[in-house]
Amino acid sequence: RKKTALLCPSGSHIFPNYYGLTKQKWIQDKTEQLTKKGWNVILRDKPSRRGREINDNKLYEILVKERIGLTVSLHSVGPVESLLCGVPSISDGAHGGGELVTPWTEFLKTEELRLPSQQQIFDWVDNILSETFHKTEVYKGEWNAI
Repeated sequence: RKKTALLCPSGSHIFPNYYGLTKQKWIQDKTEQLTKKGWNVILRDKPSRRGREINDNKLYEILVKERIGLTVSLHSVGPVESLLCGVPSISDGAHGGGELVTPWTEFLKTEELRLPSQQQIFDWVDNILSETFHKTEVYKGEWNAI
């Protein structure tokens, strides 16, 4: 893989509501810090759900096509998709990757990435899926009865 970082920011409303900053400031800060560490940075400004479904702009397609070396996200489930593609992930806030994702502050201090094994990823996916309900369970309120 290349020494290329793919920035995967969340929607603009997430930044001021949860983190007290703007999306543009987050992108600027992460780009500067990664560039100083020798990473080439690509921005993936996530299109709408429909845009992701009809175009070749799915995260896994970009990771494979561009041979991305790591992803950086905030308040996202993107790290899970990144890990499933074998690409290490860094997160600067809430995420769905558990202990398999490298926290941003840890990366800044050590410049090391957590590189989970295939078994660790399988175990994490099992964990996520075991706590996931089908939409009909949610709609009917059955999840609350368990």
